[in-house]
Amino acid sequence: MSEPDDIELVERIRQQDQEAFAILVDRYQSYVRRFIAARSSHFDIVEDVVQECFIAAWEQIGKLRDPKLVSSWLCGIAKFKLLNALRRLKNEQSRSESIENILCDHLIQKTDEEDPNADLKWQHLQSCMQAISDRHKKILHARYAEGHSFKKLAQSFKKPLQALSREIQRLTLKLRDCVESKGGAA
Repeated sequence: MSEPDDIELVERIRQQDQEAFAILVDRYQSYVRRFIAARSSHFDIVEDVVQECFIAAWEQIGKLRDPKLVSSWLCGIAKFKLLNALRRLKNEQSRSESIENILCDHLIQKTDEEDPNADLKWQHLQSCMQAISDRHKKILHARYAEGHSFKKLAQSFKKPLQALSREIQRLTLKLRDCVESKGGAA
């Protein structure tokens, strides 16, 4: 029996046919992966973006106007998902400020042999940490020592993602100000 064409697959997928969707994924997964990899130097995110693309395709198949153009439609979704992933990556990288690095090192009990003031900074940070709530300590530990994503933290602490992100940002700024006020520039 021959493989169904894209038009037939799309119609079956619109009826929630998972087998048809698996055929579509098999047919276009490599194509979408190459499309994404050609547009990003961050090869570590390619597989996640491919997965996000096909999840979105399953959820949005009803919006596809012309089933003959499924490959172009998938690439459009992939482009959008890639841009979002690159934005998230950029935001994560910009959040790694000096106090966060010190905090991370502090929470996982590392020492910085290159910074002669590291011990003093950690003492100040330890003092500043005494002033924050246990809940905030748990959030910081989960984020920096355990490496949990903001999304996972928001779920664990039952807070909206944006609110938790702002809370962590405010908390790290508060800790930075506290360390700096004690004479340990962050």
